[in-house]
Amino acid sequence: MENDRKQGNHLSRSLKNRHIQFLALGGVIGVGLFYGASQAVKMAGPGVLAAYIAAGLVVAIVMRALGEMTVEKPVAGSFSKYAHDLFGERMGFVSGGMWWFLWVATVMSELAAIGKLVQFWFPHFPAWIPGFLALILFTVSNLGLAE
Repeated sequence: MENDRKQGNHLSRSLKNRHIQFLALGGVIGVGLFYGASQAVKMAGPGVLAAYIAAGLVVAIVMRALGEMTVEKPVAGSFSKYAHDLFGERMGFVSGGMWWFLWVATVMSELAAIGKLVQFWFPHFPAWIPGFLALILFTVSNLGLAE
């Protein structure tokens, strides 16, 4: 510890409020994932665990490959730029379009979930209003118009 101070490494053992909040958020997310996995195992059997492991391995391999491509050839843009450069214009377009569709579908399902969540507390409130307000909030925050 004394040696670290002499070398200029000034680490301290302190937790701020934001650290506690992120620990709590990570705990909630982890519990949600484990609870969801337990429900899937209960419904479908232990084969779900093999599917999770296989999917995790595929994701790890893909992320490792993307990391190596990024180190080898850093480019501005996303992974669809690598698909364009390595496999041609069509594959770049397809991978970019699939990524766009994935996020459109994800955001729309999240907006529907927000509406249903608000309806849980306010049953007579139309579900489309909170979803629409969240869409506006997401759009403004991503366009940088809130500054």
